[in-house]
Amino acid sequence: MNAPRMLRPSRTMLPIRRGLATMLGLEVFESSSASLFGGEKKLSVRDFALPSEYANRNVVLLARPSTPLPDALPAGAGGFSVLGVVQLSGGTAPYENRQAFESDVSRHQVPPGSEVYRKYAGESGGAWPGPLGDVYAWSIDSAEPKPEWHARFQGGATPAITRRHK
Repeated sequence: MNAPRMLRPSRTMLPIRRGLATMLGLEVFESSSASLFGGEKKLSVRDFALPSEYANRNVVLLARPSTPLPDALPAGAGGFSVLGVVQLSGGTAPYENRQAFESDVSRHQVPPGSEVYRKYAGESGGAWPGPLGDVYAWSIDSAEPKPEWHARFQGGATPAITRRHK
């Protein structure tokens, strides 16, 4: 599995009065919705620090089944759905060691032995940091599923997106 990555839907996403809005998006697995909106998942694990422009702002969750999204998609191309909105904070300092990473397992839900664990931390007992380098925990301050009216408002079409961070 590939890590969720930051995406920025284009300016054509939401019509607002005379102009168009730009929204920030976060790529996530579709399977993460229950733990996110149920309040069990408190941290999002990433291989880069939370960019300051994303902190304490509404970030749209872009759900994908399993394969990573390309770096750009035109409006209506599909490949993802809007899952909801989160607000994030922290995530500016990496985990110092494996023990610190594993002590947060109940909050980030990346258990030792899982595919996602191996991706970020490598094999248990191996060198730290893992294969991707430093590992950061972004705090999930709030998570709300998309509102019922969302599909009618957007007409079911996916917005155009352009990746800003990998």
